Parts: sequence; C-alpha cells; structure tokens
Amino acid sequence: MLAAQARFTTNNWNGGGARTVRAEFTVRSCPSAALTAKVYEETRPGVNEAREISFPALGDQRAAITQHNLDLDETTALAVLCVGTVLVEPEYEPVPDDSGWSREFEQWVSTIAARAQQVQNA
Repeated sequence: MLAAQARFTTNNWNGGGARTVRAEFTVRSCPSAALTAKVYEETRPGVNEAREISFPALGDQRAAITQHNLDLDETTALAVLCVGTVLVEPEYEPVPDDSGWSREFEQWVSTIAARAQQVQNA
C-alpha cells in the first residue's frame, strides 16, 4: 500500500472577516478494492464523543464526523472515503460556528472523491 499526506493553511474570507482554515488529507492506494474496504473499516472514525455528518453518496463507502480536538481546543471535521482502490482521509479545521463550513467541506471532499475516481478510470 502506498500513502501520501498533504497539509494546507489558508485564510478564508467568510462573512467579511478572515479566519485561518487548515486542510489536511491522507491518500492511500491499495492493490485491490477488497484491501481498500478492509483498511476503510479499520480507519473510519467512530462516533464516540463525535457528531456524525450527513454526506451525499461519494465513492463506495464514506463516513464523516466532527469532533473536538482537546489539544487545539477547536472542532475538527474528518471524513474517510473508499473510492475503488483509493482510501482518502480529508480533515478540515477549525470548524467555525457559522454553517458555511459544511458546504465548503462537502465541496472539497466531493472534489477529492471525483479526482480519485477519475485517476482510476484513466
């Protein structure tokens, strides 16, 4: 299994004010869809002390939650997607009080899922 990780920080100009948003994602490529599904089951977030996020149909399997990060004292959104032989784990932090973040997170995760599928179809 191959894996890669990237982390980005940007200022988001939402509602007239700036806030820093950090986005991180890990991508794993497995030799088979069966192994990807197994790794998904081992990796997907549980809902202990977390809130499950409703997500549209993306990939073969998906789970998404928000959870409070005690080390940073902020809320983080985390998803795990199984797309064919690719497993993607996008993370978005901090989750602000306004509702616009969920739309941003969903769009970002949807783009990641579409790109993972596109690469496998090529």
